[in-house]
Amino acid sequence: MDAFVKEPVNRTSKIGVICKEQETAIVEEFFEFFKTPWEFHVPGRSYDVVMCTRPEITNVAARLLVVYGSQNTVNEKEAGAGLDSQPHGRLLEQNGVRVPIYGNILAFDEIAAPLLCLEESNRAVAFQTAAHDLSIVRVGYDLFHEVEFLLCTGQPPVNAGIPTLEIHISMLRDWILAAGIPVVEVPAVPQGHEFIVCLTHDVDFMRIRDHKFDHTMWGFLRRASVGSLLDLVKRKRSWIDCLKNLKAIFLLPAVYLRICKDFWFEDFERFLRLERDLKATFFFIPFKNRPG
Repeated sequence: MDAFVKEPVNRTSKIGVICKEQETAIVEEFFEFFKTPWEFHVPGRSYDVVMCTRPEITNVAARLLVVYGSQNTVNEKEAGAGLDSQPHGRLLEQNGVRVPIYGNILAFDEIAAPLLCLEESNRAVAFQTAAHDLSIVRVGYDLFHEVEFLLCTGQPPVNAGIPTLEIHISMLRDWILAAGIPVVEVPAVPQGHEFIVCLTHDVDFMRIRDHKFDHTMWGFLRRASVGSLLDLVKRKRSWIDCLKNLKAIFLLPAVYLRICKDFWFEDFERFLRLERDLKATFFFIPFKNRPG
């Protein structure tokens, strides 16, 4: 580990990130969630914290070095044993908190006080060591690969109840604080408040005119006709609402011919009127098999 140490010069409180070239975009996205000062590592600059995902680590000047990776680094040689990925991820455990890892894992044996363990075997996946004045946390998975998977693919339903990305951030934050380094972070809530409320809309479809003789159109016809009448019988819908839906069915040919306005698209104007003094976020639902 001596190769990591270098005399501190021009120390900055920003987190310095040493990553693979293909990870730069996801690193930037990660720090949209972990809102703390950071920059890509500048050679010759000293940092309080350096995060590294590259197998070769040299000339790092820092108080804390957090090394992520599912392969042994150049300095480690064969310190850990690799484990392949699993479809539903492998569960790790830290103080009763479970976190799934969807990529490969590097597990370490004979670690007296692991920071993070495999739930299935209690083998260490993260541990702390030191070299002179440098504190090192070694983590045996690829953080930014995990972040990319969570944002671009998404977790399987079995793990939907686990806030995995937040746990990754929380563990990193805890390791920094445990090293005696303060974390300057923009909180997720306004000062003096316990929570924040966000007004959002999930937009499945914008215009009925875009859907001709497809699943969406037939679904609309079924809900507006049979569905409305059944709701009326069950007293879940009023006569007025039922008649509005039946009217929409009769107007549908005129909408396709552009004689009448698209009644789905008119909802946007109604939202703007109702929320004229508010700032809402619209989430447009992606196409099937195309993650947003």
